[in-house]
Order: sequence, then C-alpha cells, then structure tokens
Amino acid sequence: MASGDQRIPITINGNTLIASNTNSPATPLSGDQKQELDNSNVQILEYVSEITYLCRYEPADLDQIKAKPFVRHIAEYDSRFKTDSSLKEMLNASDPSQASQSTLTVDVELHQRSDRDLEQTKYDLAEKIGILESEISMNGDNLSIVVEPQQLHLVESMDSVKSIYEASETEYTGNSQVVAIADTGFDTGTPKEPHSAFTGRVKELLAVGRRKIDKTDDPHGHGTHVCGSVLGNGYSETMEGSIKGTTPNAQMIMQSLWTGNGLQTNNILELFTTAYERGAFIHKNSWGPDWNRTGGRQLLYDPNASTIDKFMFENPGFLILFAAGSDGEKAPWEDAQIGSFASSKNCLTVGATESSRPSIKNAFSPSKPELNDAMAVASFSSRGPTTQGRIKPDVMAPGTAILSARSRVAAMERRFGTSSDRNWMFYSGTSMATPLVAGCAAVLRQSLIDTARSTNPSAALIKAMLINGAIDLQGSHGSRHMGAAPDSIQGFGRIDLANSLIAPNVPTEGFMDGATLKQGPAEGGRRNGNMGMRDEFNNANNVERVVWQNSPSGAMQIFVLCQRTITLLFDQPYALAWKLVSNACQTTLCYWRKMQVFRRYHSLGLGNFMGFNICDLRANPTSYFAVTGPQRPSFVAFSHFVAQK
Repeated sequence: MASGDQRIPITINGNTLIASNTNSPATPLSGDQKQELDNSNVQILEYVSEITYLCRYEPADLDQIKAKPFVRHIAEYDSRFKTDSSLKEMLNASDPSQASQSTLTVDVELHQRSDRDLEQTKYDLAEKIGILESEISMNGDNLSIVVEPQQLHLVESMDSVKSIYEASETEYTGNSQVVAIADTGFDTGTPKEPHSAFTGRVKELLAVGRRKIDKTDDPHGHGTHVCGSVLGNGYSETMEGSIKGTTPNAQMIMQSLWTGNGLQTNNILELFTTAYERGAFIHKNSWGPDWNRTGGRQLLYDPNASTIDKFMFENPGFLILFAAGSDGEKAPWEDAQIGSFASSKNCLTVGATESSRPSIKNAFSPSKPELNDAMAVASFSSRGPTTQGRIKPDVMAPGTAILSARSRVAAMERRFGTSSDRNWMFYSGTSMATPLVAGCAAVLRQSLIDTARSTNPSAALIKAMLINGAIDLQGSHGSRHMGAAPDSIQGFGRIDLANSLIAPNVPTEGFMDGATLKQGPAEGGRRNGNMGMRDEFNNANNVERVVWQNSPSGAMQIFVLCQRTITLLFDQPYALAWKLVSNACQTTLCYWRKMQVFRRYHSLGLGNFMGFNICDLRANPTSYFAVTGPQRPSFVAFSHFVAQK
C-alpha cells in the first residue's frame, strides 16, 4: 500500500515495480491515518520502501481500503518482490543449460505468522517442491531449503512467503547484535519509517545534542551514511545493485550528537553508559578533535582517552571504536596526528585504506578504473604513534569513495563522487572505515555466541580476532616509508573478516578468554611482542604481535611474560586467539590489565603460557606446529591486547 509521485516506484528486496498512476502525490501516513487503518483491521507491519507500507488485511475485498482518500495504491504482495535481486542476478548470469543439474540453498523469510501457521507452511512448502518436511530446517526465524533454480517460482507463489535469499555461507550477519553509533543523527529521526535500508532494525534513537527539543534527525548526512556502512541493507537500480553494511541484520541505537552547529561530545561517559544499559556491546565513533582548532598539533593522551580506558576495563564486554582521523595530509609526512580519544590504550582505532572503487582525490571516478588500490593506506589517514609511543591506528579498512545511505533530510554530498540515486551517496574518510570495522566486530561477536562458545565475549577477544586476521598492506600514498605491520601508519594491517573468524571444533584454530595474567619467567626460546627478532621488551604498547619464523618442530607451549605488573592490587585477565593458516600459526593474545597511566608497561615472552598447552586444543597434538616436510609451519605469529586503566 503506497501513501510519492504520481507514478510510485516500490522497491522490496532490491526489486522495483512501478505502481499504477495516481491522481495526486503520495505522502507518508499521518498518525490519524494509521489509526483509521487500524480501525479498519489493517495491521501495518513494515515501512518497506519510499512511502510504501507492508500491511496485513484478512478480507479478500480490498475496495474498502482502496476507497480511503489518502491511499494512492493498494495491491496484494507481488510474487516478483520475493526473490532477492542479487540472487536473481546470479541465476541470470549462470549457464541456463546447467540449471537443471544444480541446486542452491535458500533462506525463506515468512510473513508474521503463528507457530501453527509455521507448521502448515512447512507442510505446504514440502508438498509444493516435492521434498520431505524433514528436509526443511530452521535458520533463525527463516526456513532453509535446498532447491533447483527453476523451483523458485513455486516458492514465490506461496502467500506466506515474504522473501527468498541465497543462504549465507558464514551464517553470521549480526543477528541479535546491537551496535551503538554516536554521530550527527539518523535519517528523518523516525524509527518506524526509516530509510528503506534500515527497515525493522532501528532499536532506538536518542537525542544528545538537541535533547531539549528531542530531535534525532540527520540534516548533516554523516550519521546516516556511517549507519549504512554498519548495518544498511538496501538496493539501488542505478548504483551497483545490492548495497549492504558489514552486519546487515544487526540492530542500531543512534545517539544523535548534532546540536545544529556541531557535535555535543563533552560527556562521553554518559554516551557509553547509556548505550551499555540499552544492550549495546559495540560503540562506534567517527568523530574527534578538529585539527585546525588544535593549532595543527598532535594531542596528548588526555582525560577523554583515560575515560575510554577506564570504562572498557570496568565493562570488559564493551568494545569502543574511534576513527583515527583524516588529517594525514594536513601535516608534514614525518609527523603524527593521532591523539585524545583515538589514542586510548583499549579502544580500537581505525585508519583508512583506499577502496576497490576507483577514485581521484578520494572522489569516485568510474572513468578511471585503474585508480584503485585497496592495499594502500589512504593519504588522508591520520598517523601514529601516539605521544606516549604506542602504535596507532590498530587496524585499517577501506575509506575512499564509500557508497552508503543518504539521510532524506540532508543535501546530497557530491565532493566524493556523484550518485544517480538520491537514496545513496559517497563519502570518504576514516569516518567511513570505522563503521565497516564495527560491523565486523558485531559479526565476530555473534559467531562466538551462536556457537555456544561464549555468552559474553570480551572486547579484548574481539579486538584480538580482528588483529589476528588483519593483512599487511603494501604501501602508503603520499606518506613516509611504511614498514611491515605493525607500523604507525597501517597499525596491524587491513581487516579481513574471513581470516578473523574462528570456526568451532576446528583443530587448527581457537581462542581463550578471561584467564588471569601473571608475572613470571620465560623458559626456552623467547620472542617479544612487536620487536621482530630482537630479544628485548616493547615497553610502549598494550597491543603486540610476536612472529616466530621457523618455529621448532614438536609440541609447543606458550606463556606470557609481563615485564611489569601490579597483580597484588588487581586481577589482569586476558584473551587469546590463534589460527594456523597456510603453514603459519597466527595467535592474538589480548589482556585486560589495570595499570597506572604513567610508565606501567608490559611485554610478551613466548615459550610456556600460563600452564595452557595449545596442543591440548587439538585431537592430534603433533599436527599443528609439528608437521614434517613442506607442510612444516614457516612461522608462528602471536599478538595480544592488554586493556589498561
């Protein structure tokens, strides 16, 4: 039912149909109009497209509803909406002669029904496509089936079916995860009728900058764009088809900081506390000090950074992300810029690489397809180290010419490329890289919870997994010479979600979370974090990686040596993630550690690790590090994160 133009485009699951001509423009339903529909037994289920609502209405005769003066178009839910457009594109591109010989697994989303209706639907679906009911499984709230492509129209024909998607290979898209985003605001400020990329996933909109007038809309546009990169899920007929964030099924809490003249950021403790109390465990921030207002100088580790560290230590499941800043071109290449919020020890600080989308001066340039290099750091990405010598940023993600959602009350942003679809626009900056990482963090968190390996993974573990899967970059455009990761330009490298995921019950990868760090001597060979082959401690960083080339054969144990601890006063828990990848073991050790702000550092030694034998995780203890011939591991990589306070 549509309540826009005299010709109304309706887009659902990426499929656009044009509604019949109307005599006057359509507009969103008012509160009184919604009440009138409710009185007529029309149940509004979703705001599914521009000024279009998905409703439930039991009577077969639609004339009573069609006659209402504010209804411009009404029709039964068209079967052409049901199969996801990206799945259609994939099938259309495949060889038709092979269609009858191939099958695919699809998830079938149903309209809201009772459990009794669900059982009837499973029976009807099995009858329709000629399978047993036992061959239909549940994937969350959806039905999962294996079908031949030519059978999809049979599934589409069922009235109870809402959507059909190709089943995700990873199964992790952020289900049950809540991400808090502190930014300018969100779209029109209405959670029930949002931009179509966010239907059903706006948990709460909170006014911070305009609290007195309770406004959360986004006239700036920055906030809605970053929301789309976290959890948007939409489609554009003219702009590349399916457009999704990195965790498209997560829920969102927006904390609107916009005052009308800037951002309200003077009480970050309230931001974190409010989000945490409302069920968010990931908090994304794409903002920071203005480089020009700082006098063009790097800021110190300040009370803002200290507040972040303290909150993360006291709430170990809460991961805070900050953009590194986009000031890399505003200072001599040999200078560092990262300070204040982004210099905190425990937060995940994100820098930007270029993206696979071609760009000139960070603006989308489709006529120059060769001008893209996702393995290079973007020239604007702020650099470390911090004033205390810590490596920052922590990780990188694409940040140039990022296409994402446009707020419907904001002007179209054109500095970073031209979009032919008014619902989507381009932006560039570390602000755009950070939400991509936040979404990946939500996916990792879901993967641990859904497989019953952790009920509340620590932020230390999530950070460890992200760093453990990161890949070294090849260069930095316009910047000083960049070394191998870890480096104060690229941090520990660009995130790679597939590398970071740890599969359950796989003997070549695993993790530990929540053990208590102790101080003690290292026995046998030793490698120290971030120091390469040098036999010395790194006294500056609480994020470290150890690489052991040509590790000795045989079963190996690892233990952590901290050079300085304060264990008489505080427990110091940590997390560990490790993975054997192509003849190499990567392990990330992450520690939550209470420390004084001044000169309380630690280091990592390799050898035996708190009585924990990595080999005990495997069915065959000699198959991990100790293999013979060309399969022998060529290096062992360990990195860890110590949360400091």
